[in-house]
Amino acid sequence: MIGVYLGKNDEQTFSAAEKIVSALLAAGFTVTKKFSSDSSRFEGRLKLLIVFGGDGSVLKAISLTDDKIPVVAINTGNLGFLTSYNGDETEKIIDDIKKRNLKFSERTLIDVITETQTFCALNDAFVLKDFNSDRAGGCVRLELFIGGEYVDSYVADGLIVSTPTGSTAYALSAGGPVITPSLDCLEAVPVCAHSLHARPIVFPAEKDVKITVNSCSKPCAVYADGAFVCSLAPGKSVVVKKSERTVDICFANGKFFDKLNKKLNYWSTTGEDDGKK
Repeated sequence: MIGVYLGKNDEQTFSAAEKIVSALLAAGFTVTKKFSSDSSRFEGRLKLLIVFGGDGSVLKAISLTDDKIPVVAINTGNLGFLTSYNGDETEKIIDDIKKRNLKFSERTLIDVITETQTFCALNDAFVLKDFNSDRAGGCVRLELFIGGEYVDSYVADGLIVSTPTGSTAYALSAGGPVITPSLDCLEAVPVCAHSLHARPIVFPAEKDVKITVNSCSKPCAVYADGAFVCSLAPGKSVVVKKSERTVDICFANGKFFDKLNKKLNYWSTTGEDDGKK
């Protein structure tokens, strides 16, 4: 069974999805389809997950699956760094699926563990000051522990824990380094730290991370892949660790730095995707 997730509600997305779904059904595949408004999980064992939209759609679609399912992302959004095809390449997409001509890159996932629940993320987890709180002004005070060892205290807007995949997302905007997807590591990046010495830290992925809100701090909020997880009161902690799960993301040409240059350099000057893989 092939899962199809439509992450955007526009004519381009609907048109591209309709062509591909019709072609898959004609080729004898079984297809199950979900829209962005449907937050229920995919049922049944999927052999492939096709996502229409941008990077945000990929993150949301992965959160709706339990097993390790290969993901093919089709860009009908903006940046599309995790996408391999554009919406007008329906014939090539179908041909590659039929011929099994798909190249995948295995990506690390992280578990975001609160007092009551565990959430899985592909890009990152972050603790930010709670902007909805009546005490949202100013910075928060966060304490970082890696592998059980105290690292530092930060007076900042927040702290990001990112996978290599997420290193080109929020962590990059906050001043973190780009990490190639094949490296087995994570990074911790302070957000707008009120300090001259606060710098990003790259560390082995097997090291668990704990972020504690200082007892004298203002309230914080925890996010996983940009989605709100929970509030975090002073004195409370959240743990981030490498997940036992991984996900395979399709990369059409398999060239990480080629995509990095084409996507980020063009997007940073125009605010739009260049339409190239």
